[in-house]
Amino acid sequence: MRKHVVVQPYDEAWKTDFINIRDELNSVLEDIVLGIEHVGSTSVEGLSAKPVIDIDVVIEDRTYLPSVISALQKIGYTHEGDLGVPGREAFKYEGKEHLRKHHLYVCDKDAKELKRHIAFRDYLRSNPDAASEYGRIKEEGARMFPWDIDKYIEHKSSFIETVYNRLGLEKIAMFTMGTRGDVQPYIYLSKGLMKNGYEVTLGSHPCWRGLIEAAGIEFAPVGPDIDIEKEASVIRGKTSNAMLSMIRCMNFIMKIIRDSSHEVYELCKGKDLIIVTHSMMGAVEAGVLGIPTVNVTLQTEMIAEKLKEKTFKDRLIGGMIARQVAKAYNKIRKQYGLKPVKTADEIMSDKLNLIPVSKFVLDRNPYWEDKNVITGYWFDEEEEYTPDDNMLAFLNEGDKPVILSLGAMSFEDRADKAKLDMFVNAFRKTGCRAIIQGFQKTLADYELPDSMIACGSIPHSWLFRQGKFVIHHCGFGTAASTLICGIPSIPVPYVLDQLGFALQLEKAGVATKHIDAKDLTEETVIRAIEEMYNTYAEKKKNAVSISDNIRTENGVTEAVRLITGVMDNNIKDNERVNGNG
Repeated sequence: MRKHVVVQPYDEAWKTDFINIRDELNSVLEDIVLGIEHVGSTSVEGLSAKPVIDIDVVIEDRTYLPSVISALQKIGYTHEGDLGVPGREAFKYEGKEHLRKHHLYVCDKDAKELKRHIAFRDYLRSNPDAASEYGRIKEEGARMFPWDIDKYIEHKSSFIETVYNRLGLEKIAMFTMGTRGDVQPYIYLSKGLMKNGYEVTLGSHPCWRGLIEAAGIEFAPVGPDIDIEKEASVIRGKTSNAMLSMIRCMNFIMKIIRDSSHEVYELCKGKDLIIVTHSMMGAVEAGVLGIPTVNVTLQTEMIAEKLKEKTFKDRLIGGMIARQVAKAYNKIRKQYGLKPVKTADEIMSDKLNLIPVSKFVLDRNPYWEDKNVITGYWFDEEEEYTPDDNMLAFLNEGDKPVILSLGAMSFEDRADKAKLDMFVNAFRKTGCRAIIQGFQKTLADYELPDSMIACGSIPHSWLFRQGKFVIHHCGFGTAASTLICGIPSIPVPYVLDQLGFALQLEKAGVATKHIDAKDLTEETVIRAIEEMYNTYAEKKKNAVSISDNIRTENGVTEAVRLITGVMDNNIKDNERVNGNG
């Protein structure tokens, strides 16, 4: 049923209506909330509005939410979740004819959505001319679109956006290239930032639109419309040399980054902060536009040891590597008439570099500058997945299976029966049940034994919890997921960065010795499985312990806190520049 849009002149009774609702809420909430705020248009004296009272209940933090939900249930309210607006929990009710119709939300005191509501209300209260103009626009919208609430909202959105821009409400963009494992950490970070009221744009390959938009994030397509996992598999499959494979992948990605620079430049315009991901996308463009940046680094070997006294050898080797890395970005700088840099470190943020790894896995390098901060892994405990009946039946039929998950390494341009046979035979000879992820082309005409089942794209956050151990390529995201889920690993790295992550797992005591891609055979897989069984109890204990510790770090929350600190300092700097400090 279509909603009738009705906008009325300001009514003094709305103040009393709010007080009546607040008093009823306080009858059950007074001891567990910080306050109850009248927000929205009815809270601004003299402003025309729809006759509905908007209310924000303010709590200390989200640990109070269960108590608030329980208390509100006693007086007839039902929790609806955030309804797609992170940072704001909605409640509905039936009846309550004794009260004015109202919208009820609960926000923690630091939620950006609450701050937006309060800032917008206070701006209109202190600017009568702006309130009058907003009222005129609302009345005009109601006349033009009396039965189309979406068009009505669109009609007034330009004014709201203008006010938010004046208030300095922050817009953030980040851009990343690569496979799903390269994109997923930034989805988690984006959701955390949005939950705290930031407007976030995440740019990547067009093929990731569905993944990113399904998370409720504004997506910006960047670069050519290619299947990046297929491309990565083809490139890496041309050699088993980890160094050569990484160089080829980097060259491929860097060409996309260079060619899409002007797209990124346009998307950076109007943003308050650019989060420069591990691909360094946006660093040059943000510099040209004068936009502050925060960096993210996955491969800690790339972080400069600024506090270390360098030997001649250090300077020689380090300089060669630095110049090679800088060379790629100088090609982008040249597009904007900028002078070349000697090292990529020169285009790094001078404020903050986030390292989304657990301190229980990685020791902080004492030679790093203070701006380099280990936050803990970025992940989402609430990610939901419902398996199909075949998978459930398989899991219930026997012992926990081995999970084979080689990421882009198992993406097939054409069938590769010999490679799949290698793993299937190894599992059969060692008596393993197995879930095999990937190998879709080969599996189309391949009959697996009853002790094995194939699966497609299933979130690791669910899949890995079902297994005994995981055989994987040790990409950043996959390696992190094994630790988060508390499951041991058999690493099979294909490129140099994956080898680095494999060594982290080995050092943490949760993985067997890795199998180099060039040494991958049925026999080496069998030996690794036998090693895993012989040392499983210790590796599983270590993995569970690290998993428990990881949850205490709240990596996304810590990253958002640090980013907010940078944003707050930017605002203070702007105030000083403008003479308002």
